[in-house]
Amino acid sequence: MTTCGCKGVRSCLVCEHKEEPRPALPKATVQFHYNHHMGLAVAEMGTEVSGKCQLALLFPGVFLWTDFLTPQEEKSLALMMDKDEWKPSQSGRRKQDYGPKVNFKKQRVRAAGFSGLPSLSQPLLHRMNQIPFLRDFNPVEQCHLEYDPSRGSAIDPHLDDAWLWGERLVTVNLLSTVTLTFTRGDGELVEVRPLEECVDKSKNASDSANDGFVSTSKSRPALSNIGFDELSAASDGHQPLNVLFVRTTDSIPECSGSTKRLAARDVCVRLPLPARSLMVLSGPARHKWLHAVRREDVCARRLCITFRELSPAFCPGGVHESEGNALLQKVQSFCDGPVS
Repeated sequence: MTTCGCKGVRSCLVCEHKEEPRPALPKATVQFHYNHHMGLAVAEMGTEVSGKCQLALLFPGVFLWTDFLTPQEEKSLALMMDKDEWKPSQSGRRKQDYGPKVNFKKQRVRAAGFSGLPSLSQPLLHRMNQIPFLRDFNPVEQCHLEYDPSRGSAIDPHLDDAWLWGERLVTVNLLSTVTLTFTRGDGELVEVRPLEECVDKSKNASDSANDGFVSTSKSRPALSNIGFDELSAASDGHQPLNVLFVRTTDSIPECSGSTKRLAARDVCVRLPLPARSLMVLSGPARHKWLHAVRREDVCARRLCITFRELSPAFCPGGVHESEGNALLQKVQSFCDGPVS
C-alpha cells in the first residue's frame, strides 16, 4: 500500500519520514491493568504509589462478553468484510462505513447514500439483543476498521461524539487481541484502594440486585440464519459464553485510611480486548475516559465492528426526533455495500 488517509498531525508508517519521527504520546504516572475476572483495574506492585500494596481502581461502564463468536464465525465474518472495499483512513487504519454522513462541527446529518446496515450485521444484532443490557439496542451506524502493524495502525485518545451517538458504544473485536488504553486530561481526583478491600466489597455486594457486577455462564444464543448462513451453521446454540459486567455507577464505599487519591491525568487503564469478544462502553468509560489503541499494541491484523445508537436528542421527544425516525426506518433495510 503506497497511500494513506492521514491528515493534520496524524501519521502512519506509510507517510512518516525517518527524520521526522511521530511524537510519542504522554505516559501516565500510574498504570492500571483491567482484570476481566474481577471487574477492577489493578496497579502493579512496587510502584511509588502502590509500594508493597496492590491497589485497585473501580472502572465503571465496561461490559465484556468474551467468546461472543466462535472461531469459525470469526473467520467467516472476516471473509465477508473483505469482500467490500477498504478505504484509507487516519493513522494507518482502513475503514468501511455504513451510516449517515455527519458533520460534527456543524452538527448536521445527511442520510443520502445510506440505505441501511450491512446484511452481515443482522445475526450479530439478533445475538446481542438476547441479553437484557442490549435488548433495546438499535444502532443506526456501523463502522468497520482494519488495523495492520505493517502500516503502524493506531487511533489517538478520543471521546466519541455524544450529540448524535447515544449512551452505548458496542464493538466486536476480530482476528487478534488488542489492548485499549484509557486516559484523562483533567485533574479530578480518582480514588484507589488496596485490592483486598475492593475484592471483599465486590464479594459482599454480589448478592445485591443493585450491585451492578454480574458474572455468568450460560449458552450462547444461536445466530439467526438471516444474513449469512455460514455463520449460523457454525453455531450449534450450545457454546459457552462468558459475560463480565463491571459496575455501572461511581458509587464506592466510604473512604478508609488506606484509600489514596490520584489526579486523573496521572492515571491510565490498560484493557485487553480478546479476539471474538464484544465490548460495550457506557457511563464514565464512555464519557470521561478517552480511549485509544497505541501503535505498539497492534501486533497482528485486527478487524473491529463498532455499532452506535442514537442520542436522546434524536429519539422520541427529542429536538431531532424526525431525523432520528428517518434513520431508524433506513436501518430496517439491510444493504450489501458501504456508504461511498
